[in-house]
Amino acid sequence: MTHREVLEALSGLLLAMLVAILSSTIVSAALPRIITDLEGSQSSFTWVVTATLLALTVSTPIWGKLADLLDRKLLVQLALVIFAAGSVAAGFAQSTSWLIGCRVVQGLGIGGLTALVQVVLSDLVSPRERGPLHGPARRRDGRRDRRRPTDRRRDHRLAARLDQAGVLVEQPTRSASS
Repeated sequence: MTHREVLEALSGLLLAMLVAILSSTIVSAALPRIITDLEGSQSSFTWVVTATLLALTVSTPIWGKLADLLDRKLLVQLALVIFAAGSVAAGFAQSTSWLIGCRVVQGLGIGGLTALVQVVLSDLVSPRERGPLHGPARRRDGRRDRRRPTDRRRDHRLAARLDQAGVLVEQPTRSASS
């Protein structure tokens, strides 16, 4: 493949990952309103998020094994179709149970994208050339981890106070250095 073809393929793969990431970001921001409109409970709120994460976690190694056995391009396309189908179905959800089921389908698709983008990237680019492609993501992670410990403690204290007040917030994640 020419350099241009590699960049085009990489752009498509990264765009698919961006859509999957944006999907969960948008749902996280809108979830309190969605659950209220569907007349759901705190438990269903939790399961909407957990269902996606569980499906992603369970399906990622399965997609990896399938990538060893089948055509990777076809699997990426299948993962995109599964994710898109879950997204469309979630948009038409009339109950929290239906929404949770749709989020499981989305998680299966995201699990495929997560595993397969890495596999296809390793097929397209030699190990020597991969460093610059992984660099921007590693830089972003490094900036996040260099936050001052006082900032991280403040975020956790604020989240705990909001939780006690009954406000639905996503707990900040702890990095290894805190």
